[in-house]
Amino acid sequence: MTRGLCTAAVTLTSEEVTWLEDLPEATNQVPEADGCSHLARHPGRHAFEVQTQEYPGQETVTWWVVWDGPERPDSAGYEIVPLNSCGAEPEGGVDGLDVCPLPAEHLGEHPWR
Repeated sequence: MTRGLCTAAVTLTSEEVTWLEDLPEATNQVPEADGCSHLARHPGRHAFEVQTQEYPGQETVTWWVVWDGPERPDSAGYEIVPLNSCGAEPEGGVDGLDVCPLPAEHLGEHPWR
């Protein structure tokens, strides 16, 4: 059985977008808004990856937006934090998904289950 993605989402402030895009060695264009990367009805915190810093010869730093409910928090209801990525790979491959798009040690299933 396949479930859809969680519908919780966050809209970042323009200051947060600028801060994330101006981080040294940042690799991503930061979206103003994005949704939780978990499957619907998941346990634990909501989360989506928002920026990656790739320092040559060092570990990658991945920034995440994380929050506990509600589905659409105001600016005081979420955090932007560095977390390791899960990195699990789907066995046999899954269209459009090379690795798990969730933080390491996430609760709930991988999105390809």
